[in-house]
Formats: sequence, structure tokens, C-alpha cells
Amino acid sequence: MNLEARPQARIEVGREQLEVRAREAEAEERERLWQRLIEINPDYETYQQRTQRRIPLVVLEPSSGSD
Repeated sequence: MNLEARPQARIEVGREQLEVRAREAEAEERERLWQRLIEINPDYETYQQRTQRRIPLVVLEPSSGSD
């Protein structure tokens, strides 16, 4: 599924299914999340260094499903 074209999605967290809306993190939010991500998994920093493109960070926010 392409979350940019269709940002509405359903995810599973444990046994619960949730309706969410995806968006790309930008600016300060992206920087903060990127730092946290590479603390958790430093391989993402290595991956970023090996590619020319900026790796997108997708934020999933609760949605009513009718957006």
C-alpha cells in the first residue's frame, strides 16, 4: 500500500486493530524522531549514509476512519 496516496490505514497492535492516518514527519519533529530511531537501531544511520535519498519517517496518528 502507498501511504502517501492513501494515508488511511488499519494496523494491528497486539490483538487490537486501529484506524490510523499516516503522514511524513518534517522539520524538528523528523530530526527528533530520527535521533531516537538511530539510538534504537543504529543500522538506519548506516543505511542513510549509503543512499542519496532522504529516508522518510512515517508517523501514524489515530483516525476516526472517516477522514
